[in-house]
Amino acid sequence: MATREDFARFLRGIMADHGYTSNVDLARLLDVEPATISRWLAATGEPSIDNLRHAAPNLRMLLVDLMVEAGVISEAEAGHKPLPARPLPREIRLTLELLDKLEKENVPERYPKALLQGVGHARTYFLELFVAPQDVIPTRRKTEARRGSTQK
Repeated sequence: MATREDFARFLRGIMADHGYTSNVDLARLLDVEPATISRWLAATGEPSIDNLRHAAPNLRMLLVDLMVEAGVISEAEAGHKPLPARPLPREIRLTLELLDKLEKENVPERYPKALLQGVGHARTYFLELFVAPQDVIPTRRKTEARRGSTQK
């Protein structure tokens, strides 16, 4: 089973793949606090299931694979070797960061409520298409295709 040190090496590899030089960048990608990343990289803390649940889609990994990398479960318990994380292209990362910023910005007087809801929907759709593993979150196209096939 993976150790804290193994998970720290895994995270350093993610940082290298993305070109990140600071814990803040990785924290933003994984949707956790920078202090949490510091503990993980120093191998002094273990990730919670909630942290892994938030991080897995952003790493384009299955949750079970990230749990193996973090040492929460073994490869035998997962039933397979973990698939590698797939780094997001820079353009996709920047688009997600922009959508996050627009969605979290609390300025109802500047933006109509419908626009903010639209940004939230756009972010969800974007994640479904480009970030989440296809076998975890089906894309709308697959869902619409299934609906279309049952309506005929």
